[in-house]
Amino acid sequence: MIGLSNIIIRILILKEELIILGLQRERVFLRLQTVIQDEEGQERYEIKGEGELLIRNKKTVLTFYEQSEEERSIRHLIAISPDRVNINRSGDVQTNQQFILHKKTESLIPLPHGNIHMEIKTNEIDYTPIAKNREGKLSIQYEAILNEQIKRNHKLTLTFYKEERK
Repeated sequence: MIGLSNIIIRILILKEELIILGLQRERVFLRLQTVIQDEEGQERYEIKGEGELLIRNKKTVLTFYEQSEEERSIRHLIAISPDRVNINRSGDVQTNQQFILHKKTESLIPLPHGNIHMEIKTNEIDYTPIAKNREGKLSIQYEAILNEQIKRNHKLTLTFYKEERK
């Protein structure tokens, strides 16, 4: 059995290793907006909150939690590379979406009443990294076909910035 003090020591060692590797996490504030357009009309979703930012080499990783309307937690992990974006959600909702410019990718969304198959064709990825006096911004435009039948156009916009130090 691992005691609490051993766990705390392991966390401190891991944090120190991350700092040595240049992987210190920073707190950020973020806003994730999604617009979905289909034959029926348009839907809009927005999440605002706090998360963690990690940048190493040419890869940016953001993690944050969303509370669903049913007060359940969904963890978001967004990994941004020069040639692709991966969005992984875990918790109450589970998805792993790959966005590769001008390529088709597939994912499965498990639901209690059955799975939804999603085919994604990424039309545009635009990323501006965070800088000292500039917020970071990710924009993805893509088509999603659900269960080989329902076509929907999506625009996802994520903006994030570091907290101001006074």
